[in-house]
Amino acid sequence: MLCLNVTAGIGVLGQASAMSQEMFPGHITAVAAAGFVGLMSLFNMGGRFFWASVSDYIGRKNTYFVFFALGFILYATVPYAGSSLKHPLIFIS
Repeated sequence: MLCLNVTAGIGVLGQASAMSQEMFPGHITAVAAAGFVGLMSLFNMGGRFFWASVSDYIGRKNTYFVFFALGFILYATVPYAGSSLKHPLIFIS
């Protein structure tokens, strides 16, 4: 589970700039996309500290169960969220 979570996170970070520019063509500049990737990297780092602390309190197995359940829920909502968002909420030029 940890391997899949780390691999998915690194994969998303590696493609986040290109994905954001493709999803909102003409609205997201390369500089803004790079800033977005930097912000995602900071949250990725913070999440590692957060989940390590949570794991100390609720246990490793429970933490991995939360990863699994949250991952399933979030991955299942991606198609719905993508189809319902027709316009970007923030226009960056």
